[in-house]
Amino acid sequence: MAAGDTLVVLVAEDEWLLRDVIAAHFRSVKCHVLEVRSGEAAVALLQAGERIDIVFTDVGLAGELTGWDVGARFRQANPRMPIVYASGEPQRPELVDPRSLFLPKPYDPRAAVQTCLTLANWST
Repeated sequence: MAAGDTLVVLVAEDEWLLRDVIAAHFRSVKCHVLEVRSGEAAVALLQAGERIDIVFTDVGLAGELTGWDVGARFRQANPRMPIVYASGEPQRPELVDPRSLFLPKPYDPRAAVQTCLTLANWST
């Protein structure tokens, strides 16, 4: 990513307070944040052709699609898409590949954002 570009982060989290907190931390490092509460809304952004550089998704989302489903859909569209999964449930290693990370909840939002920036190979 070229210097001066803005990193576009999709935050998929059904708990509004957690979504608000992590989105605020991304914005504090000058990222553009798209916020959704369901897997279906995340996939709709993908289908609409919205630019997204990294996906930060809770595993348990509102709606029928899980964060694992969201990751799979984005990975089909872009095999190099960095995806960060967050959950209080156990990790599913078979779904986390080298361009993905799993963050167990609770996580430190500042550390989570820095981890995402590293995964996306982007610096503030």
